Amino acid sequence: MNELNYLGITIKVKDGEYSVWEGNDGKPTVSINRILASKFIREFIKQRYPKRDFKYWVQSEIYSGGSSVRVYVSKHNGESIDEKIYEEIKSFCNSLKGGDFDGMVDLYTYRKDVKGEDGINYSFSTKYIFSSNKPPYGTKEYDLREQIQII
Repeated sequence: MNELNYLGITIKVKDGEYSVWEGNDGKPTVSINRILASKFIREFIKQRYPKRDFKYWVQSEIYSGGSSVRVYVSKHNGESIDEKIYEEIKSFCNSLKGGDFDGMVDLYTYRKDVKGEDGINYSFSTKYIFSSNKPPYGTKEYDLREQIQII
């Protein structure tokens, strides 16, 4: 079992769960795929908010054009969480995505590798990370939120 550390968040990874190669500067480069990005997000929320009064869901998917991670947070009754907490979670999530899409020119721009505190470079292959300050469709929290909005 190995450990990866990114922005102060440490996750445990098994051999074969990640790939490492020699980067342009001769330093090891670790690819952070959708599965590892999801692990980092879960661990960030657990470490940053150990006594949280909200729920979170982290879902990843892969498709022909790449991969994505969807992150939902909400109070147990389906209401949105504090905006400051949500923005902090969203900011961490965005630090794990592989680039940005510019719809004006129909171009996806990949970001450069990031140098970690441990001297290891990280490259990010998850194309999109979506964050929502509401529960996902089909959960009891979603239904509770809908009932609150109707009233």
